[in-house]
Amino acid sequence: MDKNLLITQIKKAQQDVASAALWMQDAVANFHYKRGYLAALQASLQIKENNLEKHVESQN
Repeated sequence: MDKNLLITQIKKAQQDVASAALWMQDAVANFHYKRGYLAALQASLQIKENNLEKHVESQN
C-alpha cells in the first residue's frame, strides 16, 4: 500500500473514531437523562398511590 494512502486512511479512521466517541457520549448522556426521567415518573406514581391509600384509609 502507498504511504500516502495509508496516512489518508489513518486520518479518516481517526475522524471516525472521534465521531463515534462523541456519538457514544451523547448516547450515554441521553440514557442517564431518560433513566432519571423514568425514576422521577416512578416516584411520582408511588406518591400518588400512597396518597390514594391514605385517602381510602381515612374514609374507613
